[in-house]
Amino acid sequence: LLPLCDAASVRGLSPDMSALRDWTNATGATGVAVFADEPAAGHSRVVRAFCPGDAVNVPEDPVTGSANALIGAWLRERGALPGDAGAYVASQGREVGRDGHVHVRVDAEGTVWIGGQVQPVIDGQITWM
Repeated sequence: LLPLCDAASVRGLSPDMSALRDWTNATGATGVAVFADEPAAGHSRVVRAFCPGDAVNVPEDPVTGSANALIGAWLRERGALPGDAGAYVASQGREVGRDGHVHVRVDAEGTVWIGGQVQPVIDGQITWM
């Protein structure tokens, strides 16, 4: 998790995916998520998540609930959640042709809630025996 100084730094990143893949494989990390504040219409934070290692093999994830949850928890630990409600919207995926919006809320107990709209790609049912 890397907080950056501004949204332009996040949006303008062009990471060396080979080096990042080697680092994630060597350290066992899932990847790296970067973020910054971005006061804009519809969102207040920008996020990008890079997971090119063998475990995930997604160079840049367009919308990542787990990364956004980690950021919400990190902000809470530092007393940096916006407003009284501990809720905000993050923009993620624009750089890879998507413009996802992740709704993040951290409740009074510290539980992070992630929401937003999805594009279903599979539907099914599981029956437990």
